[in-house]
Amino acid sequence: GYNHRRLSTKRTLKRFLPWLNTYKELAPMITPRRELGACLVDNELFALGGVYGLTSLGSMERFNPVKNVWQEFPKMKHARRACAATALNRKLYAIGGYNLASSMESVECFDLNKNKWEEVASMNNMRSGCCAAAAMGAVYVFGGGDNCKVAEGTWAFATGEKYDVEKNTWTYIAEMTHPRRGGMAATVGNKIYLRGGKNNRNEDVLKMECYDPQTNLWEEVDHIEPPEGADVFEQRLVMEFERADGCDMIDGIAASGCICMTSNFIGSGKKPED
Repeated sequence: GYNHRRLSTKRTLKRFLPWLNTYKELAPMITPRRELGACLVDNELFALGGVYGLTSLGSMERFNPVKNVWQEFPKMKHARRACAATALNRKLYAIGGYNLASSMESVECFDLNKNKWEEVASMNNMRSGCCAAAAMGAVYVFGGGDNCKVAEGTWAFATGEKYDVEKNTWTYIAEMTHPRRGGMAATVGNKIYLRGGKNNRNEDVLKMECYDPQTNLWEEVDHIEPPEGADVFEQRLVMEFERADGCDMIDGIAASGCICMTSNFIGSGKKPED
């Protein structure tokens, strides 16, 4: 992320330990980056894209929580900052972003079984600062904006899109109640929760929304309902997502960074057995 106090791009990775109500610093990334995308696959964290200095990044690296080390992976076909990332069926999706010339509608997919990137269908809209999540066998992208059309009121979108992995097509879904750019998305159960970000007036969006893929409907919510049967650990992680503001999360270091939520991130900082 970006430390506003020191005006520097960071390599920092911190993990929240809910049973201690504190953060633990883990091994730093190989490449300093802010405005990155991140997602979890098979209990390992992937960080991709972003910007360092004035350079948009196409690199990707993977964090192994058991060994507490990062490993470089093949670069994306396109450098992209302020992109979204999510994963489905051992495939990572790098969605939208900004390439210092314009916002992007392009999407690429990294197949972990093939160890290579492939371009897939582009979105209907150019989007940077968007967020993404996977639910019920599909990939979803929300909000963001078009950097080249700020004067036209497109700094923050209320629109979202659904990617059908079988048909390789994007379709619009119901619009959010609040346009948001730089928000966070998390799948809990079969629903997707969005919070944070900025609206078209560059004001903080304080309301949290919940999207139901089965009904294609949005609902404003005050809290997240943990999945049925969730233990205290999982419920605490849900609470942490609720309170994270997406900006100055950890002493100003995670600004322009991102947050990933998981209920089974074993390895470094693992909860001691009773």
